[in-house]
Amino acid sequence: MAMAKAGGIFDVDQLVSLAQQSYDELSPALAAKYYEQAIEQKPDDANLWHSLGIMYVECGEAQQAHKAFLKSIQLSPNENESNYLYIGQQCEGVAARTAFEKGIQIMLCQLHALDTTTTTTTNSSTSSSKNSENSRRKTLRAHISN
Repeated sequence: MAMAKAGGIFDVDQLVSLAQQSYDELSPALAAKYYEQAIEQKPDDANLWHSLGIMYVECGEAQQAHKAFLKSIQLSPNENESNYLYIGQQCEGVAARTAFEKGIQIMLCQLHALDTTTTTTTNSSTSSSKNSENSRRKTLRAHISN
């Protein structure tokens, strides 16, 4: 694992890039190490904590994943619906239901925002942009309906 480069340590963007490369090469444990290093430099980044949680899930580290997702939620409670969906899968009863409902609530808000954006979009927007928005909307609706 390349922990340092000539002249010092990797910056956060480089560590994230290394983590993504490691994950793409089917090495989530190494990717987790890179995310851990990135978090040391930027501990208040909810996305880093979320990505670390995913790597822990991939490694079968359920408790560590749970803690990482909770930290991501603590830092940014209304941003990433999948944090709640992962937490919901790790809980039972009322706790699971509450987590799933919060995740769905966030997805509905995102869907509403997309619908509002699409409604106010001018004719100058490109068809690929509209297709991307439509794909995102369909994906959110699919997640919510299941």
